[in-house]
Amino acid sequence: MSKNKYKILNKEEKNSELTFEIEIAPEFIELHRDQALLDFKADVEIQGFRKGHAPEKMILERVGEMAIYEKSTYKALNNIIPIIVAEEKINALNQPSISITKLAPGNPVTFKMTMILMPEITLPDYKKIAKDISPLKVEEATEKEVDDYIDYLRKQRRDSIAMAKNEKIDNEAPLPELDDTFVKTLGDFKDVDDFKKQLKENISSAKKQKEQERRRLEIIEKIISETKGDIPKMLVDQELEIMLNKFRHDIESMRMGFDDYLKEIKKTEEDLKKEWKVDAEKRVKMNMALPKIAEQENITADKDEVKKEVSHIKEHDSKIDDFHATMYVTKVLTNEAVFKFLEGVK
Repeated sequence: MSKNKYKILNKEEKNSELTFEIEIAPEFIELHRDQALLDFKADVEIQGFRKGHAPEKMILERVGEMAIYEKSTYKALNNIIPIIVAEEKINALNQPSISITKLAPGNPVTFKMTMILMPEITLPDYKKIAKDISPLKVEEATEKEVDDYIDYLRKQRRDSIAMAKNEKIDNEAPLPELDDTFVKTLGDFKDVDDFKKQLKENISSAKKQKEQERRRLEIIEKIISETKGDIPKMLVDQELEIMLNKFRHDIESMRMGFDDYLKEIKKTEEDLKKEWKVDAEKRVKMNMALPKIAEQENITADKDEVKKEVSHIKEHDSKIDDFHATMYVTKVLTNEAVFKFLEGVK
C-alpha cells in the first residue's frame, strides 16, 4: 500500500473512461477524525453552550460515531485523490467521480474513481520553440516614466480636492507640490527621494512582468499552433462557459445588468461565444499541452506550496472543498513550473 495510505485493487480503461477500485488503510481514515469532529463541533448547536464550544462527548451523542467516521472518510478521500492522480500520472478531462463501495469502521475503505481521459496530442519540439523565441528585454524605468506617473498622481490629487469642495475641475489649475507631506499620504515613504526610488523599482518590476508575459505568450502560442490532435468539443464548450461567466461577473461588478449590456451592444450570448471560439480553442490546447509537457519533463507542483496555497484559499472560504481546491492549486502551480522550465531552456 503506497505510503501506507492506499492500494489499487483494480484498474480498467474502456472508451476513454478510466476506472480505479482503490482501498484506503483504516489508519489513514483515523488521521482525519479530529478534523471531522471539529467540523461537527463548529456546526452543531447544543443548548447551554456557545456554538463551537460544546464538549466532544455531547457532540458524539448528538451526531453519532458513524457520522464522524463518514466525514473522516470523505476528508481522507479529499486528501488522497490528488495524490493518486499525481502518482498514477492520470491526465483526465474532468474531476473524478467517486463512489464508496465499502465503509465499515476499523476496516479498509474501498471506493471507485472514474475519469474521462484527456485525448492524445502530439507536441512539437517545445524546447527548440522556447529557445528560438526572442529573450527577455528587461528595461529599467526611465526618468520620464517616473515623472509622468508623478504628474498623474498630482493631477488626481488636484481633482479629488476640487471634487471634495464641490468645485468644477480645472485642468489648468496648478498641481499640488510633490513634497514629503504629499508622498507620506501615498504610503509608507520616508520622503520624496524614498518615494521616487520605490516608484522607479515598481515601474521597472511591472515592465519586467509585462515582458515576461509577452515572452510566455509567444512561446505557448507557437507551441499550441504546432500541437497536433483533436480538440474535444466538450472542452471548448466548457471553456466558453467559463469565459462567459467571467465576462458576466466583470460587467455586473460595474453595476450594469448583463442582459442590459447585451441589448446595448446588440448581441446575444451565442454571438459572444462565436466571437470567442478561437480563443477558447487556444485555451483548451494550452490546457492540454502544458500537462503533457509536465508529464514528459517530470515536472510537478511543490507539495508544501500546494498545501500553503490551499490553506490560504480556505482562510477566505472555509467551506470550499479540499479536493477541488487542491486540484485547482496543483494545476496552477504545475503550469507555472512548466512556464519557468520553458523560460529557462538555453
